[in-house]
Amino acid sequence: MISCGLKGIEVYHSSHSKKEMSYYLEIAEQYGLLISGGSDFHGKTVKPDIELGTGKNNNIKNKKLSLSDKLHK
Repeated sequence: MISCGLKGIEVYHSSHSKKEMSYYLEIAEQYGLLISGGSDFHGKTVKPDIELGTGKNNNIKNKKLSLSDKLHK
């Protein structure tokens, strides 16, 4: 996929376990991919167990994302 133009992957996501996030982070670092994340928040009536910006059970709280870093440079 990288040869087809893939630039980044969503490492941090509410549905990813810590083990999965570590695995995706390893892949991103190995191939120099941008790292992104999302809480998957779609509103309290749609997904009441997911908080905006922090995910399910705060599993993505305070993660530093390389995409954000690169956009601010």
